[in-house]
Parts: sequence; structure tokens; C-alpha cells
Amino acid sequence: MLLFARHEAWVLRTRRKAPFFGPLFLGTFFPWMLIPAIPVGISMVFLMEKAFILAMIFGWVGRVGGIVVLVPWYFRRDCTDDDLRHGRAKRALKKERELSACLDRLQATDPREAVRELRVFPKRKRQDSGLRKQPLDGPAPPRPGVA
Repeated sequence: MLLFARHEAWVLRTRRKAPFFGPLFLGTFFPWMLIPAIPVGISMVFLMEKAFILAMIFGWVGRVGGIVVLVPWYFRRDCTDDDLRHGRAKRALKKERELSACLDRLQATDPREAVRELRVFPKRKRQDSGLRKQPLDGPAPPRPGVA
């Protein structure tokens, strides 16, 4: 995650310097998508030999899931690139602040805890419901407003 965030920050800085070459720099993200797909593709070939229908279902779910994840990611970068080409850097500056905060968090945390950055839906902290526990060694304190 740290290497990807560093690469994304490099691409953003480079696109700000040369906005007309932005699509070329955006293409440098291709290996980040291709390398994890190789083991999945190999396992799908072996699965197609044994259970063709199951492999087709997994393939369809994987493609739809990939589209759901990658399309918003790609178009956000593409819109940022378009804004830079037309002289508007507001979105790029906002993304640069987000990336620097993410890099600071990733560099400050233990690598084992950095995996928590990958969670799509982070766990919510439990909020105090306002109820107090009764002490175990004595009588309960009186409630306000009750005689």
C-alpha cells in the first residue's frame, strides 16, 4: 500500500508539471492492476478445466466487481487530469493533500497495522450508550430526579 501511495503521489506531481502528458502517466498504473491479476487468471484456467460453470460465475462476479472498483477510481483520476489540462488545479491539490495524509499515516504505522488502511468498510467504534454499570462492591448510586 505504501509503494502504491508513493507511486500515486509521483504521478500526481508529474501530471501537475506536464498536464498534457497526463494520460501517459496515468498508464503507469497498469502494472499495479496486471500483476495481481496473473495468479487469479491462472487459477481461473485450472478451475475452468474442472468446473466450467463455477469458473464462469466466478469470472463474471470478478469482472463486475473489478468494474465497480476501478471505474470510479479511473474517472476520478481522469477528471483530475482534465482539470489540470484546462488550468484548474483545485481537485489535484485536494488529492495531493489526501495522498500526503495517507503517506504520513502509512509511514508512521507499523506494517502489520497498515493492513487496516486496506479495509473497504472500517470497523466503527462503539459509542457509549449512556448507561452506567453498577459497581460490584456496593449499593447502586442514587439516580438523579428519583427520590
